[in-house]
Amino acid sequence: AVDYGADPVEMVAIAWVETRLNPNLVNRFKDAGMFQVNCRIHWKRFGYDKPFKWIKNKKKRRLKAIKQCVKAQYNVEENFRNAVRILDIMKSKRSCRGTKAYACYNGGPGWALVHKIKKILEKYYPELFDFGC
Repeated sequence: AVDYGADPVEMVAIAWVETRLNPNLVNRFKDAGMFQVNCRIHWKRFGYDKPFKWIKNKKKRRLKAIKQCVKAQYNVEENFRNAVRILDIMKSKRSCRGTKAYACYNGGPGWALVHKIKKILEKYYPELFDFGC
């Protein structure tokens, strides 16, 4: 998290709410990986369409890119990097400032828990996030 300029406590809290830290989940909406990156929305943002530029049919290209995106999210580091980027994009929007960023990241029913879990992690498990910096 530190290497990507992200708050490690915040990222663990998001991963806990999204998947209980399970990196192998994919739902029917093509949210994939530990951070449930939505490949139906973000496939182009992360360049998963580039290997398929040769496909003329846009629908086929999109479907292949989404499939590639979902497959790539099983790599925890790539999933994390994509999640940090999405969270940064959400935080830059006026309507997503503060704790609203979690709702913008993934407006599911558990988004309000991120803030609470972050507080619990900071209070009871500070040693997990002490990197000696």
